[in-house]
Amino acid sequence: MNDMLSAAGLADGDAVGRLLSVWDKIFGRIRSDLVVAGYAPLAALAARGRIPLMLAGNGFAAQGRYRQPAGLRIREDRGLKIAT
Repeated sequence: MNDMLSAAGLADGDAVGRLLSVWDKIFGRIRSDLVVAGYAPLAALAARGRIPLMLAGNGFAAQGRYRQPAGLRIREDRGLKIAT
């Protein structure tokens, strides 16, 4: 995945810093209760530790150990898991 992120411009530390700053401003304005990130590594990084974060995707795009955000309930409906 590193080569794909580098090809997308994320090997440039200054560019990454600017993008993280933009996400920080967005999250500061909208004051989300939860961020759902699907193949959005910088949005996830900006939210991590401040705003509950749910990564959407397959095991390639959303790697790591899953931890259910506090207060989020998962229910099953016709075989689909739905966050409520």
